[in-house]
Amino acid sequence: MILVSKIKYLLIIILFIFSSCDDDSLTNDEIFGCMDNFACNFDYYATIDNENCIYNDCNLECGGSAFIDECSICVDTQSEACTQDCQEIWGGIAYEDCCGNCDIISENDCEIIDNECISESVLSVCELYYEVNTVSFVVCVDSQQDIAGFQFGLEANDFVITSITLGPNASNFEMYTDGISPSSILAFGLGENIFIPAGDNIELAVFTGTYVDPNGLVNIIPSGNTPSIALSNTNAEEMSFQLEIVDWTEIQITDIP
Repeated sequence: MILVSKIKYLLIIILFIFSSCDDDSLTNDEIFGCMDNFACNFDYYATIDNENCIYNDCNLECGGSAFIDECSICVDTQSEACTQDCQEIWGGIAYEDCCGNCDIISENDCEIIDNECISESVLSVCELYYEVNTVSFVVCVDSQQDIAGFQFGLEANDFVITSITLGPNASNFEMYTDGISPSSILAFGLGENIFIPAGDNIELAVFTGTYVDPNGLVNIIPSGNTPSIALSNTNAEEMSFQLEIVDWTEIQITDIP
């Protein structure tokens, strides 16, 4: 009887030992590692995710810091990334001259002479006049050179353009209009002797449209496939210019022509 008791006790000890070994084997099977197979440090044998996965950058460097910039180019640092130009185009090459004009044309740049920004012409919205439910803005220029062509657009708060016509100075010199759109005008003289003489307060174009509230800035804006404001002389050279930005309420009101 004593022998049977001893055997039972021995069996219990043996079972306990094997049971402990089984628990240790389960613990040893737990392998921590990255379990995302898209990661470059993916661990095929991992059973528990250690939340420490890393990935290839755009240069295929594991854990690298290179990234795709706004121009879809892989760069290593932010200083190498492309930027927006003054026309808010990513990777564009337009720039501002000292007059604040933004385009890619160097020929029309204002020049700094004796610490002063100098231009060959000044564009402005010089007059406006009201009709029933509409307003017309007159764009003028003070120019040191004869004018053979021009291109620009116009925008104002709550102003919807319905028509654009040549100003009286331009039409008097048989200017030709082309490519008139709801927001811009392109005009030029046909022939060597068709131009607008240099002078002040030259009326180039009239923008007519509906409006809601006669307040806010009235802006002369770039237009065309390569957006720009252009004034050309009789040598087909673009002139430098300044823009006078005015508030609606500051523009001189005139009678209907």
